[in-house]
Amino acid sequence: MIFYKDNTKYAYGLTLTVKDVLEEYLYFFENDKQRTIFERSNIADYIFNDEYGINPDYQILDYFRQFTANNKPYLSIMVTLNYTKAMGVYNWVSDMYLYTNGAPYNILRTRYFEANADQEKIDRIDSIVKKAVDWVKAMDAGIADIQIKEDKDLFKDDYFYNGKYTWDNYVKMFNNIISIHEIDKGDGTRSKFDFKFYSNESDGTHVFFSIALAIAEKISRGGVFLKDELSGGLHTLLSKYIIRIFSSVENTLNSQIIITTHDTNLLDLDLFRRDQIWFVEKNADTGSTILYSLCDFEISEDKKNESTDIEKGYLLGIYGAIPFIEAM
Repeated sequence: MIFYKDNTKYAYGLTLTVKDVLEEYLYFFENDKQRTIFERSNIADYIFNDEYGINPDYQILDYFRQFTANNKPYLSIMVTLNYTKAMGVYNWVSDMYLYTNGAPYNILRTRYFEANADQEKIDRIDSIVKKAVDWVKAMDAGIADIQIKEDKDLFKDDYFYNGKYTWDNYVKMFNNIISIHEIDKGDGTRSKFDFKFYSNESDGTHVFFSIALAIAEKISRGGVFLKDELSGGLHTLLSKYIIRIFSSVENTLNSQIIITTHDTNLLDLDLFRRDQIWFVEKNADTGSTILYSLCDFEISEDKKNESTDIEKGYLLGIYGAIPFIEAM
């Protein structure tokens, strides 16, 4: 992974098996020069220098080696032993947000269903919920608002929380969410109707609201949002709306989204650049997976001025892309 943290460019890599860490490295870039913080190979061979010199913390970092097991990342040991210069890098890597269906659980529970939320946390989550609700209202013409009823006693006797997620608690919480619909009465006035969100809205609306909450929380802090099968349970237009959030003015901290999908309707050059689209193919014999970029397919000179339909595999005349798209 190559990323920026506190205006410094880093590169972190990890190669491992079930039993051992085979390779690990952490570099930073100074005046376009790649500098070594550490390199680790063959499980126990470490390097703390590069062609420009040795890390001034060499003795400390070398001392940490004795606490690093074969199956442990050295980066995590550095942080465990309070090497402050690694904290920012570790936090960036560990904060890559892999979305699950229970993602909104912690967000909403802390704010609406626990008694100990401080005002700063309340204000922050309120802004997250408002943004998510605005996105739902923009995409669902029938929903005028979403309200969450506070109930500080809802989980009072729940002793199984502690960061764990259960479906029963999820449903219990969602039963306190109300969706408000406005209906035109035909005489110039509108009537409002309240519905229990969980039992009356569609599965697609449930999924979209859940993802919207998680995305609103992520872009409020910055970082990377990961979602496997984005289009699972979502209409293509909802998926496109989510993707466009990350390229909109709302994404002030330049958060990123990484998704997998089988929805070829998302193969759209109005939605992605060519270098942002990667194909995945699994070898049926070995089980290994390879990745290759859309940029690997050349554009023939006689087709460069024509439109491109990458969903159908017509990459300006490069029809060989069809089997790769099918292999997603």
